[in-house]
Amino acid sequence: ELQFGSNHLGPFALTGLLMPVLQRADAPRVMSTSSIVARVGRWQWNNLNAERRYSAWGAYALSKLANLAFARELQRRSDLEGWGVTSTAAHPGGTSTNLQVTGPRDGRPVEGAAKRRMDRIMQTVDEGIRPALVAAASPTALPGAYYGPNGAMEVRGAASLAWVPFPARDASALVRLWDVSEQLTGVRYAEHAETVSR
Repeated sequence: ELQFGSNHLGPFALTGLLMPVLQRADAPRVMSTSSIVARVGRWQWNNLNAERRYSAWGAYALSKLANLAFARELQRRSDLEGWGVTSTAAHPGGTSTNLQVTGPRDGRPVEGAAKRRMDRIMQTVDEGIRPALVAAASPTALPGAYYGPNGAMEVRGAASLAWVPFPARDASALVRLWDVSEQLTGVRYAEHAETVSR
């Protein structure tokens, strides 16, 4: 499925292949971009590639849940295996981008008056990027942390720690996603990562 492949499997594989380079850096950090939509994402273990049924938003939500789960599991494994890599995640809240018009949808795109109303409650791109900048570059960003806007329902506001949806807290699901991702991509982190001492 294109969204699961592009949003999750691609970054999962790329990060695994880049582990030797990351581990040579002074303070390696991997930041994964999730979405507020991850809150409605559900694990569909028998339908990860949407071969049985398809919902554009359901597939998008699953891919964004997978981004967050990957970030959390990467940090756990880095700590456990001594990889020396910090993993963080962020979501931009409600940010007005072309995703509302060109992104995944199961019906008509949001346009006209509906788009104008949506734009009034959403942040600008400059505001929405702040949680990702904190997660990617701030020296105070916490390993394994998830950042997003601090306003009502995390739609807008200053960058702060975000609420982690329950499916992304399920340790067994995170391990299962990792194993499935290695199988689907053929990238096995144990073949690329080394234990490093810092």
